[in-house]
Amino acid sequence: MYDLNGEWDVQIQFLCGGAQHNLRFEQDGEALSGTYSSQYATEPLSGNVRGNVVELQTNVRFDGQNVGYRFEGVINGNEIQGSLDLGEYWQASWKAKKR
Repeated sequence: MYDLNGEWDVQIQFLCGGAQHNLRFEQDGEALSGTYSSQYATEPLSGNVRGNVVELQTNVRFDGQNVGYRFEGVINGNEIQGSLDLGEYWQASWKAKKR
């Protein structure tokens, strides 16, 4: 099983532009909790890891909107890469690297 505990630097590539965000994972077996930090706020996250696949959910508040972020990714060593579903706000891709 992968150990995802700790701080991760995240690069997100949106349809128009990119952003640098941060994740802090606390892992208990397959369950993940922690925080997701963007330039707007720090929000709680939840998710799971099964084998080398990660699924995460959080909500980001921006300009009075509450946008659901649903991450799916594949672990490769100290990196995770995958897709990000932003609901009505399209799709994005993401990469994370453990600090």
